[in-house]
Amino acid sequence: MLTQRILFNNTLHLKVIRKELGKMLRHFDCEEQDQTITVSGYPPSNDFDDNDILNLIKKYDLLVTKATSSS
Repeated sequence: MLTQRILFNNTLHLKVIRKELGKMLRHFDCEEQDQTITVSGYPPSNDFDDNDILNLIKKYDLLVTKATSSS
């Protein structure tokens, strides 16, 4: 399972992004907290990684970044 925390600059397109990610990842889940979402699911292939998730989201929010761990 692939899990990635993403920090948004603008959550305006979050509904569309969730729909697109749901098409890409099997058993997709997305938890939202303020400007950060945690995306998880099974990738469609072995070469699919967290950068693919980030690149998809950048189509809607150019300033999106990977969130750093807060522990």
